[in-house]
Amino acid sequence: IHLTFTHKFHLLIAVIAVIFGAMFQLMIPGLLGQAVDQSIKVFESSNAGVDELYWTALLLFSVSSIRGFFAFSHSYLGEAIGQNMGYQLRMKYFEQLQKLSFSYHDRVHTGDLITLGILDIEGVRMFVNTGLLRMFFLMTLVGGGLFLMLRADVFLGLISLSFVPIIVWRGT
Repeated sequence: IHLTFTHKFHLLIAVIAVIFGAMFQLMIPGLLGQAVDQSIKVFESSNAGVDELYWTALLLFSVSSIRGFFAFSHSYLGEAIGQNMGYQLRMKYFEQLQKLSFSYHDRVHTGDLITLGILDIEGVRMFVNTGLLRMFFLMTLVGGGLFLMLRADVFLGLISLSFVPIIVWRGT
């Protein structure tokens, strides 16, 4: 498969969008915690600090919107690159099928060839978005989450992340 400079650039932008999307995803729990703390303060002190709560809500909405933009960007670019790769693979596959001898086509069912070819090509096409870009997302999310949890409490962070090796093993 030949990826043009444009496709390589789109892949780089998609990876950057994945990393920024994960970073903004990691900001949301902290902002929610801040909003809960501020809302408790508002209820305890009879509406003092309501303006701070509004600003936190606006910040939470903004961060969530930006995260959504990056998620859309990486999904769109990953799908575009995957579709282009799938197109190129389909063209090469059908070109190869046309070069095969008549005796080969007499032995093998055409429907089997097309079904297997399309399923394999579809798997490769989906790898860009669901495999490659998702890997960067999960690495950034787990790495950032590990940093944030260990910064808050080392023991609790290690307990919270003790399941990650099991999930990685089962996922692979």
